Amino acid sequence: MRRCGRSLLVLLLFGGVAAAAPRIGDPMPTVQVTDTEGRTRALPFEREALVICWEDDRSSKIKQPAHAVVGRYSDRVGHPFELVLVADLERWNFWPARGRALESIKKKEAETHSIVWVDLKGALRKAFGLRKAESAFVVVDRDGRIRYLAQGLLDEAQRRELDAAIASLGAVPAPGR
Repeated sequence: MRRCGRSLLVLLLFGGVAAAAPRIGDPMPTVQVTDTEGRTRALPFEREALVICWEDDRSSKIKQPAHAVVGRYSDRVGHPFELVLVADLERWNFWPARGRALESIKKKEAETHSIVWVDLKGALRKAFGLRKAESAFVVVDRDGRIRYLAQGLLDEAQRRELDAAIASLGAVPAPGR
């Protein structure tokens, strides 16, 4: 009985029980992201289906196979979802490192003709319970519900599930992909 009382006291003193990470079918938690110019926007975007590719600076090799799946759709004009690239810069949120990291992201934006949203506080990672140094992919439908969520190096079955989740949004792969 005495040990149970101490455990409860420790939980109360240090923030209680952590919120559970969202699952497939749950509404996506609202998260603030910023573009490289400092403009802030809340995810999920209202009434837009999203394919979110999240990564921190240490996860670039992990994401490559799954990015090929997303790339099948992203080259298509008029696809029914917003591709959201999010860079977790919480680790770089101090001067002068933040400025250097943002410059690097601006170069990548220019190369890819895409907006890369920046998460300076790790809010997306924390909201989804994601592990650092791994990439993650989230598919959200127009109603704001999660249709797919996976992190780390995706195996072939997970890439097929990602492909099916994107296709369920009404997306059609670009010809020849």
